[in-house]
Amino acid sequence: MFVRVVSLAVSPGSSIFEGGWFILKCVPIESTSNWSVYRNTSHRPEPKTCGACWGRPLQDSCKVGLAVTWDSGHYWCQSTEGAVSPVVIVRVSSGNLLVLLPSLPVSLGDNVTLRCLNRSLLPVSALFHRGDLLLSPGPSTSLSFRAMSLDDRGWYRCSHGAVESPQVLLQVLNRSVTGGESEVPPWVHPTISSSDPSPMHLVLRILRHLLVCCPYCVSTVIVVSLYRQQHKGLAFKQ
Repeated sequence: MFVRVVSLAVSPGSSIFEGGWFILKCVPIESTSNWSVYRNTSHRPEPKTCGACWGRPLQDSCKVGLAVTWDSGHYWCQSTEGAVSPVVIVRVSSGNLLVLLPSLPVSLGDNVTLRCLNRSLLPVSALFHRGDLLLSPGPSTSLSFRAMSLDDRGWYRCSHGAVESPQVLLQVLNRSVTGGESEVPPWVHPTISSSDPSPMHLVLRILRHLLVCCPYCVSTVIVVSLYRQQHKGLAFKQ
């Protein structure tokens, strides 16, 4: 069952650099149902709830830290009764540019500003594209829309010289419709998949796996390390 009483908010946005973090929250809660955040990715296509070897459940949200490209995928809220929110596509980039999307779901009539950021999260003067269409007459740090329409949905990217950001999906919700039509446009649909893992990617992945899935392993390694250091100190004194 597809519902609109709940949307998934992604902060600071649904496009993130590798090594960064993002928080997922179901808003607003207009029912007594218990809602959880789910996802599926190309790495793990089966739906998994927050805390099941990904993410850290907080009081009313879910945090993903040390994000890697394998965290790119489809995220949504789901109630214990099986109701689901519209899906949000999260893209984690290992590149040098990204298009920053709004943290809250965009609805018809909203005013929206997209920004092109570098790895230092500073604005970059760049060209903006939707699919193969060039939208800006010249370089700019942002692209603004007044009164979003369904025609503004699509895959956006920014480019600065020869450097391009990955494409990210700007979705537009029609809250006046109660049915379950897809907010994902039917045209050009880039595959959400992870690129070849970089050394940084592998290090982040191992660290996060140990912290989330095997905290006992981490504590064991620390205890053994402290014991060995203490044993070496006693041997040296003798």
